[in-house]
Parts: sequence; C-alpha cells; structure tokens
Amino acid sequence: MMFVKILRSGALAAFCTLTATAQADEFDIDEAPAVSPAKKPVPMNEAGVHVGAQRGGSAAFNRFGGTPESGVFGGGWFHLQQRDAAEGGGTFYLKADGENVDFRSNALPPDAAAAVRMGQQGVWDLRLHYDGIVFRQADNYHTLFNGSGQLLNGLTPASINATSTNAAGVARVNQYLSAVEVGTRRDRAGGAFSYTGLEEWKFTTRLDHEHKHGTKANSVMFLSNSNFASILEPVNYDTDRFALNAAYTTRPLQAQISYVFSNFTNNIAEYVTRDPFIGATHAGYDGTRYSLPPSNSEHRLKAQFGVNLTDTTRIATNLSYGLQLQNEAFAARHYEQAPRLGASTYDGMIQTLYGNVVMTARPLPDWTLRAAYTADDRDNMSASYWQKPPYRADGTAVFNGNTGIHTNPAYSFFNQKGEAEVGYRLTRSTKLTADYAYRNSLRSDSVTNRNEESTYGGRVQSTLAEGLTGTLGYAHSNRQATVFLGNRGWNEMGRTVTAESGLKIFSYAARDRDEAKANLNTVFGDGVVVGTTARWIEDRFPETLYGVTNNHILSLGGDASFPAGPGVTAHLFYTYMENFTGMKMNASATGTLWTLHNTDSTHALGAGLEWKVCDSLKITLDNVLTYGNTSFEEGSQWRGTGTASAANTATNLPDSRSLLNSLKLSGEYQVSDGLFLGLSGLWERYSSKDYLYNQAAASTANASTATVVLPGEGSPSYNAGQVIASARMLW
Repeated sequence: MMFVKILRSGALAAFCTLTATAQADEFDIDEAPAVSPAKKPVPMNEAGVHVGAQRGGSAAFNRFGGTPESGVFGGGWFHLQQRDAAEGGGTFYLKADGENVDFRSNALPPDAAAAVRMGQQGVWDLRLHYDGIVFRQADNYHTLFNGSGQLLNGLTPASINATSTNAAGVARVNQYLSAVEVGTRRDRAGGAFSYTGLEEWKFTTRLDHEHKHGTKANSVMFLSNSNFASILEPVNYDTDRFALNAAYTTRPLQAQISYVFSNFTNNIAEYVTRDPFIGATHAGYDGTRYSLPPSNSEHRLKAQFGVNLTDTTRIATNLSYGLQLQNEAFAARHYEQAPRLGASTYDGMIQTLYGNVVMTARPLPDWTLRAAYTADDRDNMSASYWQKPPYRADGTAVFNGNTGIHTNPAYSFFNQKGEAEVGYRLTRSTKLTADYAYRNSLRSDSVTNRNEESTYGGRVQSTLAEGLTGTLGYAHSNRQATVFLGNRGWNEMGRTVTAESGLKIFSYAARDRDEAKANLNTVFGDGVVVGTTARWIEDRFPETLYGVTNNHILSLGGDASFPAGPGVTAHLFYTYMENFTGMKMNASATGTLWTLHNTDSTHALGAGLEWKVCDSLKITLDNVLTYGNTSFEEGSQWRGTGTASAANTATNLPDSRSLLNSLKLSGEYQVSDGLFLGLSGLWERYSSKDYLYNQAAASTANASTATVVLPGEGSPSYNAGQVIASARMLW
C-alpha cells in the first residue's frame, strides 16, 4: 500500500511538472516572454460546454432540471461583455449571458436562461431576460384520468364498484390505472429600462410575462364522500406584471415611489371529469366539476422614504396601498336541482394598506437604539351571497336539521406590531442586546377575533478569547386569544353542533413560547476552523383541550475545516433537527380520548476534501448522508361503558423512514491561461419506506377500492449516477 501511495504521488508530481514545463516552453527565444501575473489582463468573457450521461433516477432526483432517467445529455453556457475604453471617453457597455443552453430533446423542455444588458453608464440601462423553469413532481403517478378529465385505457363511466372491501372493484381499478408523468414548465420573459440622465434621479419601468403549463397531482370527490380518485389537475396560467418607479437620492434624503400592476389569467376555468363509480346519483349527474384558481388582478402604489437626521440617526418609512380584484364567473353545475347562488360572478375586491417606520440611532458611542412600528390592514369588501338549498350535490335540502339561508362572510384582518431594541457594548469585545415586541391582530369572521402577543428577550455577543467568539440568546413570548369560538365555522353554515367547541386551531390559540439559541466559533492558528450551533423552541397551549397541546423544535449543528496534508483541505459537518407535536382528540360518539405524538427527526452528516494537486489541477470529493424518520405514537383512553374494542383502541402507525446518500467526485485541469477541462461523477441513492407504499392484497378487508384509486406517486426511491465532462474558456 505504501508503494502504491509513493507511485501515485510521483506520477502526479511528474504530471504537474510536465504541465508547467509545457506552459513555459510555449514561446520561442525570439518571442516576448509571458506577461507577469500582475500585468495580465483580467478575463471578461467565459464560455463552456458539457456532455454527460445518466443512468437511473426519478423525478425526485432532478426535480428542477428535467434530466431524463437514463441517457445522454449536453449543454453550454456563456458570459460575454464589451465596454468602451475609458481612455477614449466611451461609456457604452454590453453584456450577454446564457445558462443551461441544452442540446437534448426531452418530454419536459430544458431549463435554459438568457439575459442581455446594455447601456450608457450614467445615462441609461436596458435589460432583457428569459428563464425556463422545469418542475418534475412525479414520473410514476397513477390515475384513471388524463389532464382533460377523460377516463383512460377504455374505462367506461359508472363501471367501478366502490364498496369498501370489494375485491373485484380493486382489481378493475388496477387494470385501468395509468402511470404518467406530472410536472410543469414556466417560461419567463421580460425587460427593464432605466434612465439616470438627471442628477440624483433614476426612472425605471419594467414589464414581465410568465406562462406556466403542465399538470399537478390532486384528487376529487364523486358525489359521495367515500368516492375519491387521483387526477391530473391541468395548469395553464399567464401572469403579467408592469411596474413604474421613480427614485430620488441625496445624502440626507432618499425617496422612491412605485406603481405595480399584476394580472393573473387562468386559461382553464374548471376541470370536468366523468364519474367512474357505480353508486347513488340523481338526474343529470355524470361527473365532478372542480373549480381551478380564478383569474385576478392587483393595483399597488408604494412609497419609500429614508432620512438621515444626523450622522447617527436615521428614519426609514415604507407605505403601500393595494387593490385586489377578482370577478370570475361561477362554474355552472348543470346537475343541480336548484341554483346555489343568486349571482353569476364573484365580484370580489380586497383593499390592503401597509405601513412601516423604523428608527435607528447611536445616541452614545457604546449605545444603539432601534424602534419600529408596522400596520398591515386587509379589508375584504367582496360581496356575500345568498346560499339556497340544496346544500349538497346529492340534492339534500336540509343540512343538519337547518333549512335556513346562509351567506359566505368575507374575512378581513388588521395587524399591528411595535418593536424596541437597545444595544450596549459592555467591553471592546462584548455587546449586550435587549428587545421587546408587541403584536395585536384583529380579525373578522374568525374563530377568534383578536390575538395579543408580547415577546421579550436578550442576547450577548462576545469574543471570549483570541480566535473564539460566541453568541447566546433567549426570548419568551405569550399569546392570548380573546374568546376562542371553535364552532364558528360550523355555525356560519347553520350547523348547531357543540362537539368541536374544545378544538382549537394552534396558529390562533393561546400560546406560551420559550426560545434559546447559541453558537460558538473557533479559529486556530494552524488553519483549523470549528463552529457549533444550537437552537431550542418550546410551545405550550395552556387553554387547548383538544388539538395541538404542545410542541418543540430542536436543532444542533457543527462543522470543521482543517488542512489534511500538503494542498489538501478537509471539511466535516453534522446537523440534527427534531420537530415534536403533541395532540389530543375527543371521539364523543365512542367516549374515547385519543392522543397523538408525532416526531420528525433528521440527521445529516457530510465530509469533503479539496486537493490542489498543483497550480493546474484541483480535485474535490464530497459525500453527504441524510437520514429522516417520522414516528406516530398513538394512545387512547377508553371512557365509555362496556368493553373497549379495536374501533376505540389506538395502534401506533409504522415509522416513515428515508435515507439519502450523495457522493460526488470532480476535478478540473487548466490546460492554458484561458482553457479548463473538467470531469465529474455523481452517485446518489434515495430510499424511502412508508406504510402507504404497501398496497394490501385485493382479498383483504384493508384493500378498499378507495385506497387503490388514490395511490398517488408511490415510492420515490431511486438509484442514479451521472458522469459529466466539461470544457470552459476565459478571455
């Protein structure tokens, strides 16, 4: 083994020496010698190409790249610029960039990007850009429908028996399911023009357009709440954005005023399906109509001001007014026996007001002050409509014993927040900071119309010794919920139940929170750098009887960089994250108190080496191993009469586990001053285990037709490898 190491080191040394000799002998004795590094011109242009091959993979492997599972691919990039010589008094400049200029042909087009910028320095500037963004959600998605809602593979409507343990229905579903690819592509194009010919002024206008098309995974219900199926929701959006901006800048005063108009258009208003299930129906019903995101627009005015009152005191203000409009036509549901709404369009309008003012000051050499106030108002002025029977698509005219007429209330809010922070430099290397924040949230038509939250905390930053720095911080907050009405949503619909009165939404419920975080960084004289971080958050919901009662978040991390030999630098890191949630639920019908504890934990371990073999050759090696686990701990307390049964006895669900290992080896060799050759290899393996991936046999009671019609993507596990060769030039 020692002989192999000596031989390898000798070969690399000889390779680097020969490379240096070849570069030194590139000019004859009569030619001028090479320019010294201090006098060499700085490269301004770059262009490169790459060719690669991939084996294996899935949508999860390259979710935003669109690379095929197996095959050959290639591409290129460039950065070009030209500027008039300063000696001649010229001020014109031109830049052009291109990324991921792809040479392959693929079902999901490549994610290319291009940009051009030109102008006259100090007078005007023009920018044009294009971006193609691919998102691969799944490549093995199972469904009975295509993107237009039609049944696939010759499946006829109303031909599947949805009985919960019907083996024939399960087998029929499996016969007609198709595995399809799900994903979207966004094409963005736009430009901006700025004029700076007037002293202290800058005027800018910008126009952007985005088109997004493809499909995304979803599911719909067919008449009965026990009949669901996976679908391909169609995506065909256009978004336009126009902005005008005027900015004025001097040393004491900075101001900017903007107008922004955005318009979203959904070119498909609804997704119409054919019902594949056999079941109860009524005249005219043959499938579900699923409303897609409505087209809408927004006008917004913004103003920003900054004033330097003194050399140590500054005030900054942000103001905004917006008007959001949406008047999409309601999708007609032709199978209904009576109209549900008395209007044909929504006639929605929301007015928003936002204001923020911040003052920062340094009144004394060792003191800093910061105070801020923020107001965010959302006034929903959309119309409320009469909702007439029938309330459900099956013709039900009575809802929970109530035949009254209900409306859809418009949700509005007004949030205010005040903040204050004081900092004091105790010593030359130690700073203390204390802060306080108060937040008041008012809402209309919500389970709680008011939240108040106070947060106070502090932190200390210090250089503990030469090369040793640390930070320690703590914060405590208390949130109050005024008159929490858990049944508010049901009451608005006329339902007079009381079972949900104790159920509280954790984002609105009263809460006590404690948070602590710390970091420690050490720099040693021999090039060794070590850093550690820790953070703990604990939430308690003292007034919650049912719902989330407590949770905590823990994160720990450490990393180290150190020299591992001549020209070799090593890097190690480890992080751990844990998210725990505790919940209680009440099943009043069976008299059972349910408890559920969910714990998500993630470990990430990484190691890397960077080896500068010589001035012309650099090699890097990186490996990252990530492990994730989600556990479901369930418990039940039987409080009813009689004997507890399987229906009211909790059983823990199996843990969901995933393991990802990514190994990458790359190297780059400098052939000459402006030519570089690269070679890299990537191997990645992802393993995911979840009980949802295991479909029960058709003959068992667990294999209902519903569980087979909603298989979704299935296991995203993959094993993939890539080899890429590249060449780039600088000049």
